[in-house]
Amino acid sequence: MKMRSLLVLLGLLLAGISTEAAQPVSFHDVEITFSKEGTATVLEKYTLSFSSILDEQAFQKKARENASLGAWRSDYPFIYPHFAPANSTPQYAIYYDETQQVLSLSYEVTDPLAKTTQESARSTDWEIRETVFENYISAARIIIPKTTRITFILPLSAEIKPEQNQDLEALISQGKAQAQQNRIQLNGPITTNALRITYQTPKQILPQFNSGILAPFLENPLLLLALAVTLVLAGGFAYQKRKTITQGIEDYIVAHSEIEKKESGEIELELD
Repeated sequence: MKMRSLLVLLGLLLAGISTEAAQPVSFHDVEITFSKEGTATVLEKYTLSFSSILDEQAFQKKARENASLGAWRSDYPFIYPHFAPANSTPQYAIYYDETQQVLSLSYEVTDPLAKTTQESARSTDWEIRETVFENYISAARIIIPKTTRITFILPLSAEIKPEQNQDLEALISQGKAQAQQNRIQLNGPITTNALRITYQTPKQILPQFNSGILAPFLENPLLLLALAVTLVLAGGFAYQKRKTITQGIEDYIVAHSEIEKKESGEIELELD
């Protein structure tokens, strides 16, 4: 009896180990695309590796059956939105490519992942919220596994200033991060106590009217009156000029109409 119990326990243990080993994530690739308002679209790709054809077929079966994120996470705890707020269920799409053995999970994060820190007439400073890494925090440190790559795609006009990103620059010097134009890439393994990421976006500058031009006229009533008379005369001149041009066009049309009538009459006389 004891032997049977031990065999059952051993079988369950082996089954658990087999299930755990059957669906390991060999690579986790994340792309976070930011909007101009700081919200984001996230695409997580899980590249899977199966120890046997049976494990692969079992996963394919679950991929056809699972109809919700809850069902996926219940079967495979590693599949969930890593960058959505805790206890939230964002709008999502999930797809499994059996040929490539890649599971893709995409979703929208409507709570801004980047916040405004400073604004000026020409630009806006942004900071990616530290909560973006909350699922990678352990013992007060940010730990990104070696099988994980996280890419932040900022708005096209964004500028990443090295002097404002010391944490990021430290990772770049270690070969664990890259920053080019509007893209920041973090390559695990990364262990750090802080990871502050900032960027700057320019504002559209509209042409401004210089009120200083009118200041002398507003301060001197005589100059203001002279300006008003000049504008009236200029308007009257333009109106008169328009009437002259219009009259000239009408006279030209009438004159040519009479010429055409005469020519038509001469042709009729010759025919007679």
